[in-house]
Amino acid sequence: MQVLSGQNNRELLPELIKEQILSDIDSGKLNPGDRLPGDRALAKANGWGRGSVIEALKLLEQGKYVERLPGRGTFVAEDVHKTISNIRLVLPFPEPMISRKIMNAENFSASMTLFQGMVSYAGKHNAQVLFQHFKDAESSLEVQRQFEFVKEFDGAVFIGHELKSLRTKLIAGHFPVGRVPSTNAAPSELEHLISGSYGLGIKKIVDYLKSRNYKKIAIVTGDKNLTYSDIESSKIKILREHMYIGDEHIFNIPTNEKYKDLTVKALEKTITKKFCENFEIIICFNTEAISRIYRRLFDLRLIPGVDIDLMAKCSARIVENMIPSVTHVEVPNFAIGEQLCKSVIDEIKGTNNNKTFMELEPELIIGESSRS
Repeated sequence: MQVLSGQNNRELLPELIKEQILSDIDSGKLNPGDRLPGDRALAKANGWGRGSVIEALKLLEQGKYVERLPGRGTFVAEDVHKTISNIRLVLPFPEPMISRKIMNAENFSASMTLFQGMVSYAGKHNAQVLFQHFKDAESSLEVQRQFEFVKEFDGAVFIGHELKSLRTKLIAGHFPVGRVPSTNAAPSELEHLISGSYGLGIKKIVDYLKSRNYKKIAIVTGDKNLTYSDIESSKIKILREHMYIGDEHIFNIPTNEKYKDLTVKALEKTITKKFCENFEIIICFNTEAISRIYRRLFDLRLIPGVDIDLMAKCSARIVENMIPSVTHVEVPNFAIGEQLCKSVIDEIKGTNNNKTFMELEPELIIGESSRS
């Protein structure tokens, strides 16, 4: 069996192990009636956690792909090929998409939740999603090799702008492709595009601030280059269309590991007791900074939601263990993953020949760090 690459997410791993075993059955490495190795042997041979293997075997049994016979072991079901769908999707990914060392916490968390949504939908509809690592191709020959590999599947799903050369070649060959764009995108006749509504997310923040009568607002943003990215600038532009946000309200705090010392100094210089007296609420667009702002406030013996309010636009996983709980606008990444998988599968089945363009509405989660 093939070792799953670069993935140790506890919630996602059982589904991925299940998909890997189904792939081995579909490819003929495992045949109807074959006995699977025991859970300990599977875990040891592939570097998986035994608990995840046990959960994966339960999922396979529930789907009637295997039969578990007490005292004898687990066997591939005799009619497994009637159960397994012919639809096989591939998610080609480069190293940055699964490396916590390269990605920031927000993007890593979002990707994991997207993967869960895709795998969940595929599992419910007897489809498979194979996660396949590719390097960014530097030559047309490499792109062609990647293309030939992907063409063995029925469809492909991509995250962001990665592997553009491969994606472009697949689209040119009229291959079913779906993608979660990394920035705002327009409807396309070439690929399915599913994302969270960028504008609605900012509007939810504006509506919340107005409904709670916030006047003195601080915006924390910044990126690894110490400047506002186009995305950060557009967030601020949208806010300024609805309320007064002056330059004196915007604070740039970099959080790239390269600027770790600078980040600490920037936080110490920016977040002071005087700062907290001048502003009512901090809106944090730089999600890497949220936990550090929390620590800084507690160092100053200030409590979020009491001495100054805090709000963020981020994934739930970024703030799930923070106390007091953080008010945040959350992009529905799980639902995006499900819809992306559905759009591509529907095209393959011929039930929808139009390219799907969908922006799902973010959700406002009101925590204890701001006015209820």
